[in-house]
Amino acid sequence: MQRTLLEGYAKSPTDHLAAFSTIARNMRMMYAHAYQSYVWNHMASERLKLSLTAVAGDLVLVPPAAASTLGKRKAEAEPDAAEVAEAAEGSGREAGTETGANEGEGGSSADTDGGGVGMKEVEVLTAEEAARTSLFDVVMPLPGVAVSYPTHTVGLEAYRAKMAEDGVDVSDMHHSHKAYNLQGDYRNIVAR
Repeated sequence: MQRTLLEGYAKSPTDHLAAFSTIARNMRMMYAHAYQSYVWNHMASERLKLSLTAVAGDLVLVPPAAASTLGKRKAEAEPDAAEVAEAAEGSGREAGTETGANEGEGGSSADTDGGGVGMKEVEVLTAEEAARTSLFDVVMPLPGVAVSYPTHTVGLEAYRAKMAEDGVDVSDMHHSHKAYNLQGDYRNIVAR
C-alpha cells in the first residue's frame, strides 16, 4: 500500500487527492471508518461517564414503522417551497438560507443533504422519555454528514472538540469528491 501511495505522489507530487486515490477504495474507506470508530469509542466512554441511565438529550432510534409516521408528520409540519419563498421575500432573506432545525443538534441533516436516503431516524429524549427508556436503547452517532448529535454535554460540541484534536472539523465533513463523504451511522452504547 505504501508503494502505491508513493507511486501516486511520484506522478503528482502536490495532488494529495490523486495520490490517495491510487489506494484501493476498500483500504481508503477502512482508514476513514476506523477513525469514525475511534471517535465513537471515545464519545461512548464519555457518555457512560455522564450516567448509566438514559438522560434528556440522548438519542434513540425511531422504529421503522414509527419513522414513516414521523416523516409524514414532519412533512405536514414543514412549509412548502412557495411558503418558504414568500416568507423569505417578506424578511429580505433568500429562500433556503434559514433552516427550522439546528442541523446536527436534534434535526436530521439527512433530510437536507440528499445523501441520507435510507438513514436511520433518531429522536432526542426529553427528561420524561429518558425516565422510561433503557440505556440499551440509547445510541451515539458515528460522525458523518447525515447524523444528528445528542443535545447534552456529550453532543455536537464534545464531538467537535475531540475531532479538533486531530485537525478534523465535524461541521465540514462534506467532501467535493463524493467517495470521501462519510454519511455516519448510529450504534447502541450498550449491547444486550
